Amino acid sequence: MENPKLLEEELGKYLRLRRKAFDLKQAEVAEKAKLSVTYLSQIENGSSSPSFITLLKLVEPLKIDLGDLYKQFKPLIDQIKEKEE
Repeated sequence: MENPKLLEEELGKYLRLRRKAFDLKQAEVAEKAKLSVTYLSQIENGSSSPSFITLLKLVEPLKIDLGDLYKQFKPLIDQIKEKEE
């Protein structure tokens, strides 16, 4: 599996877990974030990589702290960087 794809998949899993932790349906989050349900589903499944703007749209409905998100994914990001060098 390619490393960037792994990052997309792990981010998608994280977002799905956050949504489920707050007992929210995809349609509810999509509406609050002004995204289509299809696009949110693709992000959660790791088949689409969200832009930074899209992540910002998801911050409020999923109660995400961007600093915490960065800390959680930093080890994986560092691993990808090392393999690219």
